[in-house]
Amino acid sequence: MVVPHPDDEALSSGGLIMHQMGRGVPVVVVAVTDGEAASATWPEPGLAATRREEQRTALSILGVAVAATVRLGLPDGALSAHGGTLLERLHAIVQPGDVVVAPWTHDLHPDHVACGRAAQFVARTHRCALLGSMFWALHQIDPRDHPDIGFATLVLTDDECLWRQEALHSHASQFDHGTHAPILDESLLDPLRLPIEQYVVAS
Repeated sequence: MVVPHPDDEALSSGGLIMHQMGRGVPVVVVAVTDGEAASATWPEPGLAATRREEQRTALSILGVAVAATVRLGLPDGALSAHGGTLLERLHAIVQPGDVVVAPWTHDLHPDHVACGRAAQFVARTHRCALLGSMFWALHQIDPRDHPDIGFATLVLTDDECLWRQEALHSHASQFDHGTHAPILDESLLDPLRLPIEQYVVAS
């Protein structure tokens, strides 16, 4: 699972992670950046360290062990300039027969787009299935308006919904109202109040 920033694992795929882990399917999370560009005024020890720890907590809640997380440490907000490195690292991680989950290439954030394109290329090279996760696109796209795009819907159990929310709120830096405006305004979280997750199925 290719995750551009800490919190994206919960925002777009928390239910799927829990679903797969519950079925005994191993999940490897590729944490591409440390999310350090979310705020320019974060106090010491710095936002990157804070967000790495938040992500470790969130993934633990979702059932993913520390050893199953691969941290790339690429620069937040600048992945389009590091496409070659991202491709190289993903090529070394993805194996034939894997199911690759990565942001849809139209998920409306430059880092998400860069990750989606790299994952698309690697999945084709290794002949893997590819699912496009969505967060930002969910606020502008209704799948019913796009019959030309294949969407898969995962219906979540009550427990999967509950723990997805718990994992999301482990990312306290994104909700902090003390020193800066919240990155994740509550109005952005409406899709996570539904007991489903939707993915684009690559043809």
